[in-house]
Amino acid sequence: MPGIIDLANSSKSPPSLEEKKKRCKARLISIGKNVLDSLTTAHGLAVETVWNNRLGLTPEQVGEALGSDGQQLFGMLVALREFVEAVQPGHIDYEMPGTVTPNPDGTLTLVPAPAPASVAEADGATTAAEAPAEKPKAKTTKNT
Repeated sequence: MPGIIDLANSSKSPPSLEEKKKRCKARLISIGKNVLDSLTTAHGLAVETVWNNRLGLTPEQVGEALGSDGQQLFGMLVALREFVEAVQPGHIDYEMPGTVTPNPDGTLTLVPAPAPASVAEADGATTAAEAPAEKPKAKTTKNT
């Protein structure tokens, strides 16, 4: 039957122990890189959701929406970033675009960083504050 491989009568010999080890190593490296990329992407999406919210919420409004869950969430984001950076330094190549201050009641105060002044402002061009915010970009690793 076409498309069915008869392994019992195949002329190809099974992989050697060294080939099996090589394949296993490549697979584990690929899995590790995929996990790292997924964690980095999740971190970037969370940062973007706070600072460049697609629903049009300001960071302050996002902080209000998080309520007392905010400190736990940002604690996880800090821990996630620290983990990714410990495994692959420089993998997250952006900073939080503002300050996060924990409050005694468990809430957060989120304040965007001031937009840098532009030379073009004097000419009446679009200011940095009026321009679309740049999304965080995370590095990805290539599977080898």
